[in-house]
Amino acid sequence: MGYYHVVNWATHHENSRSRQIRNITWVPVPNKHDGEGFLRIMEQPDGMIIYAAWHLILQVASKCHPRGTLVRDDGTPLTPVAIALKARASEADIVRAIEVLVSPEVNWLKEVTEIVDDDDDDDSGDGCQEGDGQVIPGCQEGDGCPSQKGREGKGTEGKETREGSSGDDHIQPTSPYPKSFEDWWAHYPRKVGKDKALPAWKRAGKRLKDSRDIASKQAAVVLLEAVQAYSKSPKGLGDFCPHPATWLNEGRYSDDRAEWNREGGSKSPPSEETPPI
Repeated sequence: MGYYHVVNWATHHENSRSRQIRNITWVPVPNKHDGEGFLRIMEQPDGMIIYAAWHLILQVASKCHPRGTLVRDDGTPLTPVAIALKARASEADIVRAIEVLVSPEVNWLKEVTEIVDDDDDDDSGDGCQEGDGQVIPGCQEGDGCPSQKGREGKGTEGKETREGSSGDDHIQPTSPYPKSFEDWWAHYPRKVGKDKALPAWKRAGKRLKDSRDIASKQAAVVLLEAVQAYSKSPKGLGDFCPHPATWLNEGRYSDDRAEWNREGGSKSPPSEETPPI
């Protein structure tokens, strides 16, 4: 099976506050009740159960990485059985809810073949509640976001804590780059052309995924392990280390690593930035 992904997660279930937090203990939800998707659910005889199951699914999705895609930490999909187990819910209710949620009439959930990052979720479907509008960025008292009192650690919502304080959540600066790319970038020895490196990194991951028949998360691990080895080699430590995008576009992650460790490897001529394959 593929992965279940919440349609338009970034639009409907993130706001300026949640995007600053790596591990959230709450999730924004639109509160209007006149969208077509909502009406389609509530016209079902078991509409209340389906809608309750939807909120449990949202809560499980909010704790996955990336948020919004129902996936385990090892990159394998969360099945309806696993979702029910995590939510302490009836398996039959979760299966029934997913059946309705993925229907074209509702389209709040979809099945995808690979993990979707929040930034890549540009689906133009109706999303969480058609016609309900977007979640307003930022938080106000009573909006379903953490109140100021909650942020101080005295409320029942928003138990996230600032860096250095107690608790599991840490507010971190918002980054436009996927975490797995940031991990790769942290190891590459030459910090130039980051915006060009990102699409090259994505293309390299896709080539690895297709050529080796592996998942996207495994392809990211291959790239990370390669750059870790390269960064410690004479080539990586030399004066003529290529641009990150060039290294990726040329498929250098697949080089024989003995070449990186050859005597005099740091004396190779500089490499011009190579156009993408």
